Amino acid sequence: MNNKALQFKIKNLRTTSIQHTMEGLFVVVSSLFVTALLPSLLIKYLYANAQLFEQPKLLEYIPVATFAISAAYIVFVIFGNITRGAKIRQAEAELAIANSLVANDMGTTQEELAELEKIVDSALAKPKKAGRPSVKKAMTTRKKSAK
Repeated sequence: MNNKALQFKIKNLRTTSIQHTMEGLFVVVSSLFVTALLPSLLIKYLYANAQLFEQPKLLEYIPVATFAISAAYIVFVIFGNITRGAKIRQAEAELAIANSLVANDMGTTQEELAELEKIVDSALAKPKKAGRPSVKKAMTTRKKSAK
């Protein structure tokens, strides 16, 4: 991945984490309002003309249901943010490696590059013919010296 794609991925994951956290807070606050207001509204409008000798089961289940919903969503948000956090750390590490490779140019300096160019140029230069004797002449001189 290139740097811009990694930066976009990190930004997108962070934005998603913030969005889910805000949604979790909204769910908790909404459940508090539902727990506080819904039983009184039900009694006022649904059970207005009924003679109640005991508390309806619906009024007992409302706080339990809202708590269960908000707790489940908060757990979902926490685990989602943990996994996104791990992905963010991994992408940041990849970005740091990519930036260090680009910034350091693999650790070579201009002086080292110039020296390497000289070595390559000298290796590629045509070899000059030295005053070496041919193989045939060398063999004959060895034979003569051996006698």
